Formats: sequence, structure tokens, C-alpha cells
Amino acid sequence: MTSEYQLIVLIYVLYFMKNIMQINSKEFVIVDSCKEWKVVFPSDKIKIINKSIILLNPFKFFYATFLLHENNEVKQSFFLKKLKIISQRLFILIPIVSFIWINIFIVIPVSFYLLHTKLIIVLVSILYLSIIFLLIQVWFLRKKLFLTMKDFRSIAIDCILCPPFAANTIRDISLLYKGKIE
Repeated sequence: MTSEYQLIVLIYVLYFMKNIMQINSKEFVIVDSCKEWKVVFPSDKIKIINKSIILLNPFKFFYATFLLHENNEVKQSFFLKKLKIISQRLFILIPIVSFIWINIFIVIPVSFYLLHTKLIIVLVSILYLSIIFLLIQVWFLRKKLFLTMKDFRSIAIDCILCPPFAANTIRDISLLYKGKIE
């Protein structure tokens, strides 16, 4: 197996690993699909160290995903209204995150076989410039998204050190609200 194949496989494995979540039995995930909320409960069949496993759809990387605890319906409806506002604020990031996803999973792997090395370097440079642009957008939206400096730094380090994680930025930001909403 050549090093190009190994790199592509590594990129795909890292991305799919980022879509696996471990949650407690009294937690559930809600996904905003722009039209409606989709509730995802953990399966009791797959457990690791008393935590359930959820595999989030890796092709719906642009949907805001929130992790909540089981509460009464009044609290949940209040949370859903607040989460919908946050989800709408994340909507502005969809074009750049989609561009990053397409570059990482389609353009760059195909370019390994069709293009010259110098052009691949240009494509990787464009990828990192788009990640920097994404982080600048998140920086300016951080107060509207209620992100702390620690949260922003965590997202920035993930995106810069591992570009496949940049494709999940919307999901990563929305998952940070676990403790802030309650």
C-alpha cells in the first residue's frame, strides 16, 4: 500500500472516529436538520464502560447536534427554542464547512492520482486557508455562539492539527452546549 493510500485511509478513519459518541444512559442527542428536530437515543445493545455508543451520520456534518439530559417536557421545550437560535447562528458556517469537506474527502484524494505534487501542495494550502477563514468566522461569532476562549482554542487546535476534524466544526460547536444550556 503506497503512502498516498495510507494517508487517505487515515483521513477517513479519523473523520469517522470523530462521529462516534459515548453518552450516558440518561442522555440523548437531538439533531437540527433545518426543518425539524431529530431525537437520537442510545442503543442498549452497544455499550463500552457503562456508556452507550451513538454513530452520528458522517454525511450530515452541517447539522447542529446537541447533547441533552432527560428532563421534563417544559424544560426541553425551553431548551429547544434556545438551541434553535444557536443552530440558526451556526447556519452561516455551512458553506465554508461544506467546502472544507469536499476538499478533504473528494478533491485531495482524487488529486493524489491525477495531479502533480506541486498542485497537491496548492490544494492543501487552499484547504488550510479555508480552515483559517472558518476559524476567523467562528472568532467573530463566538459571542453570539456563547463560546469561551477555551472552547475556541480547542476548536482551533482540532481544526489546524487535524483538517478532517474541521469538517465537523458545526457539530463540535453545538456539542459544547451540554453544560451551558442546563
